[in-house]
Amino acid sequence: MTTILKHSRAPRKANPQAAAPKEYSVAKRPLKAIPQERREEIARIVMNRYLMGEQVADMAIEFETSDVTIYALLLRDHEEQWKEVQQARALAKLERLKEEVRLAKEAMRVAPDALSLARERDRAKACEILMRSAQWELERLLRRLYGQETNVNISVTTDRGDRLRRARERIIEAEKGEIAATPQTT
Repeated sequence: MTTILKHSRAPRKANPQAAAPKEYSVAKRPLKAIPQERREEIARIVMNRYLMGEQVADMAIEFETSDVTIYALLLRDHEEQWKEVQQARALAKLERLKEEVRLAKEAMRVAPDALSLARERDRAKACEILMRSAQWELERLLRRLYGQETNVNISVTTDRGDRLRRARERIIEAEKGEIAATPQTT
């Protein structure tokens, strides 16, 4: 049984009344300790809940295993389905963010005062940043549709005939030079 302490990454202040970090107890079972039927059930449940927005690490606690074990299960036994689930979630995220940007820009147009305008502009900027992140994720997960096209055509043409002709001329000239250099005896 392993105890996991959940805490923020922010530096702690010296406060004796501060609440202790949350404790979760997880009995980390390795993948081979989980029966095959249960693995199939876990994979199905995790993929469905992942599509609904839940995190794998949060679900791992319920299955009394680690998130690493669940990822290993998904990648080893259900790689194609897992990839499709990730793609679907990333597409949905991108569409939600596009809609959020559209709504923020619409709210900017009808903002009653400068403060509302600034808030909506900040919201639109934040969503656009998140949208670029979602696009980057899709470029990796779904290259066929969102990846950058990289067509590389290399064409090398050489005139080998001209090179061979010049090489023959040099050989012939060299042979003539050797004949002229050798003394003739008569």
